[in-house]
Amino acid sequence: VHQFWDYILNGPIPKILQRETHNPVKAVTCDCLSNIGADMDKRILCITLILGLTSDEDRVVRSSAVRTLGVYVLYTCLREDVNFVADAANAILTCMADSSLNVRLKTAWSLANLCDALVLNKDDGDTEFMEDFSDLLLQKLFTTATHACQDNDKVKSNAVRALGNIMRYLPTRSLAKIPFRTAVEDGVKALVKNISSGAMKKDILITLCSVVTDCKNFKVRINAALALGSPAERCHYGNQDLYLHVWESLIKGLKTAEDITDFAEYRYRDSLNDHICSAILHIILLTTQEDLTTLSDLLTKEDITVYFDRFKNSTKHKELPQAEEQLRKLESDGSLTESEKSVVNILIDLCRIEDEDEEKEPEKTAFVQTYD
Repeated sequence: VHQFWDYILNGPIPKILQRETHNPVKAVTCDCLSNIGADMDKRILCITLILGLTSDEDRVVRSSAVRTLGVYVLYTCLREDVNFVADAANAILTCMADSSLNVRLKTAWSLANLCDALVLNKDDGDTEFMEDFSDLLLQKLFTTATHACQDNDKVKSNAVRALGNIMRYLPTRSLAKIPFRTAVEDGVKALVKNISSGAMKKDILITLCSVVTDCKNFKVRINAALALGSPAERCHYGNQDLYLHVWESLIKGLKTAEDITDFAEYRYRDSLNDHICSAILHIILLTTQEDLTTLSDLLTKEDITVYFDRFKNSTKHKELPQAEEQLRKLESDGSLTESEKSVVNILIDLCRIEDEDEEKEPEKTAFVQTYD
């Protein structure tokens, strides 16, 4: 394999890419270079050729070249090279302003990949990279991704991925700067607008609640459930009214998941059930005494045992014993009212894992539940 790449990189490929009249062949050659793999011996030659072609006069060549950059930027040997990432970012920023939709489409994909690379470096603890990567360049990426969220639908899908990753990557030093705070506000608005076609004034949680209950696409609902189960602290769920609204939406989401009108979505039903129950379990772990009164009427009226039984049977969840233990500590608080104790008992029953030798009534299938 190395001999093959050495041969074509030492002759055929550079010659093809220098022939201005063979644009379709040049474009295919860029695609060829995207398959060289991470173990590249002539990386400087490949990078130089591809970076130059991102500004080629032909749009097909530009789109192929910028797509290849999107492949390269995820190679470990290159994503940790701050100079290459900076060069790739500048080329991507230029191509995002291209008049050709096809170029912007490929560029948005590469932009999202580049932002994936930033997050990977952060997760790997590469503090040197984070210190050396320009804040000004990061701000330009942020602004461009936000603007791209208003582009064609084919561009939006990768623009929102890029935007989410940039927010995840943002170093503390950047968040302390006013331009970044403004960028974050604009970015959040762009994400909310792409989640729902409703009014921009909607809060993110309210929008996610709407998606998890009503969206016809179950994969989108699954991601909404993941997001609703992400906040790390109880205060992130807002006041008691908003907290209750999240609960109501998740329970409604469990029920509406059974009303499948598109058979293609049926295969995602169990996964959606698991993710919604996982979000509910996460909220249970954050429950405070003040929340118990809020939940009293809802949990007395709504029985979600059958959904949680399916959830508990799907796989082992280490959070279940943690939730039960935390609830029992809450139960031991002598200041709880009878109503609050009742809510705690309901939640404990949801989280309790039955002993293997304990007899259990067979779960009804979705068909039987519907026609029983």
